[in-house]
Amino acid sequence: MIDETELKLWIARLETEESSWPNYEKLAALYIIRNEHGGEQPQAKAPPMLYSAEPAPAKTIKPSGSEFLKAVGNVAQDRAWEVMDELMDTLKIVNEKAYNSVLKKLT
Repeated sequence: MIDETELKLWIARLETEESSWPNYEKLAALYIIRNEHGGEQPQAKAPPMLYSAEPAPAKTIKPSGSEFLKAVGNVAQDRAWEVMDELMDTLKIVNEKAYNSVLKKLT
Protein backbone atom coordinates (compact mmCIF):
# COMPACT_ATOMS: atom_id res chain seq x y z
CA MET A 1 0.00 0.00 0.00
CA ILE A 2 1.16 3.53 -0.76
CA ASP A 3 1.77 5.80 2.21
CA GLU A 4 0.22 9.18 1.32
CA THR A 5 2.41 11.04 3.80
CA GLU A 6 5.60 9.62 2.34
CA LEU A 7 4.36 10.36 -1.17
CA LYS A 8 3.75 14.01 -0.24
CA LEU A 9 7.19 14.26 1.37
CA TRP A 10 8.94 12.93 -1.75
CA ILE A 11 6.98 15.32 -3.96
CA ALA A 12 7.85 18.28 -1.71
CA ARG A 13 11.52 17.26 -1.67
CA LEU A 14 11.77 16.88 -5.44
CA GLU A 15 9.93 20.16 -6.04
CA THR A 16 12.58 22.05 -4.07
CA GLU A 17 15.63 20.25 -5.48
CA GLU A 18 17.70 21.23 -8.48
CA SER A 19 15.84 21.26 -11.79
CA SER A 20 16.87 18.28 -13.87
CA TRP A 21 15.24 15.82 -16.21
CA PRO A 22 15.65 12.86 -13.82
CA ASN A 23 13.88 14.88 -11.10
CA TYR A 24 11.12 15.86 -13.54
CA GLU A 25 10.61 12.19 -14.45
CA LYS A 26 10.36 11.20 -10.78
CA LEU A 27 7.96 14.06 -10.07
CA ALA A 28 5.77 13.10 -13.01
CA ALA A 29 5.53 9.53 -11.77
CA LEU A 30 4.76 10.68 -8.23
CA TYR A 31 2.09 13.11 -9.45
CA ILE A 32 0.42 10.31 -11.41
CA ILE A 33 0.47 8.01 -8.39
CA ARG A 34 -0.91 10.76 -6.15
CA ASN A 35 -3.71 11.60 -8.58
CA GLU A 36 -4.64 7.98 -9.26
CA HIS A 37 -4.82 7.06 -5.59
CA GLY A 38 -6.85 10.07 -4.57
CA GLY A 39 -4.21 11.96 -2.62
CA GLU A 40 -5.13 15.25 -4.23
CA GLN A 41 -7.90 15.43 -6.72
CA PRO A 42 -7.17 17.35 -9.89
CA GLN A 43 -9.18 20.51 -10.16
CA ALA A 44 -12.57 19.90 -11.66
CA LYS A 45 -13.09 21.42 -15.05
CA ALA A 46 -15.38 24.39 -15.04
CA PRO A 47 -18.62 23.79 -16.90
CA PRO A 48 -18.75 25.41 -20.31
CA MET A 49 -20.14 28.90 -20.27
CA LEU A 50 -23.06 29.70 -22.49
CA TYR A 51 -23.66 33.24 -23.59
CA SER A 52 -26.82 34.68 -24.92
CA ALA A 53 -26.76 38.09 -26.47
CA GLU A 54 -28.18 39.99 -29.34
CA PRO A 55 -26.12 39.88 -32.52
CA ALA A 56 -23.86 42.82 -33.22
CA PRO A 57 -25.70 45.62 -34.93
CA ALA A 58 -25.37 45.64 -38.68
CA LYS A 59 -23.16 48.33 -40.08
CA THR A 60 -25.27 50.85 -41.85
CA ILE A 61 -24.46 53.80 -44.02
CA LYS A 62 -25.55 57.11 -42.63
CA PRO A 63 -28.02 58.31 -45.20
CA SER A 64 -26.80 61.51 -46.76
CA GLY A 65 -29.88 61.84 -48.91
CA SER A 66 -27.79 61.70 -52.08
CA GLU A 67 -29.41 60.70 -55.33
CA PHE A 68 -26.98 57.77 -55.61
CA LEU A 69 -27.86 56.27 -52.19
CA LYS A 70 -31.56 56.61 -52.90
CA ALA A 71 -31.11 54.77 -56.21
CA VAL A 72 -28.94 52.03 -54.68
CA GLY A 73 -31.51 51.49 -51.93
CA ASN A 74 -34.02 50.37 -54.55
CA VAL A 75 -31.97 47.66 -56.31
CA ALA A 76 -30.52 44.27 -55.41
CA GLN A 77 -27.01 44.32 -53.99
CA ASP A 78 -25.50 42.15 -56.75
CA ARG A 79 -26.91 44.47 -59.41
CA ALA A 80 -25.55 47.54 -57.60
CA TRP A 81 -22.06 45.97 -57.53
CA GLU A 82 -22.24 45.17 -61.24
CA VAL A 83 -23.00 48.82 -61.96
CA MET A 84 -20.20 49.97 -59.63
CA ASP A 85 -17.74 47.63 -61.37
CA GLU A 86 -18.68 49.05 -64.78
CA LEU A 87 -18.37 52.57 -63.38
CA MET A 88 -14.90 51.85 -61.97
CA ASP A 89 -13.75 50.40 -65.32
CA THR A 90 -14.92 53.58 -67.04
CA LEU A 91 -13.33 55.79 -64.39
CA LYS A 92 -9.99 54.01 -64.84
CA ILE A 93 -10.01 54.93 -68.53
CA VAL A 94 -11.35 58.47 -68.18
CA ASN A 95 -9.65 59.61 -64.96
CA GLU A 96 -7.03 57.21 -63.62
CA LYS A 97 -6.11 59.57 -60.78
CA ALA A 98 -9.69 59.49 -59.44
CA TYR A 99 -9.78 55.70 -59.92
CA ASN A 100 -6.58 55.26 -57.87
CA SER A 101 -7.95 57.61 -55.22
CA VAL A 102 -11.08 55.46 -54.82
CA LEU A 103 -9.03 52.27 -54.54
CA LYS A 104 -6.77 53.90 -51.96
CA LYS A 105 -9.81 54.85 -49.85
CA LEU A 106 -10.97 51.22 -49.90
CA THR A 107 -7.67 49.79 -48.64
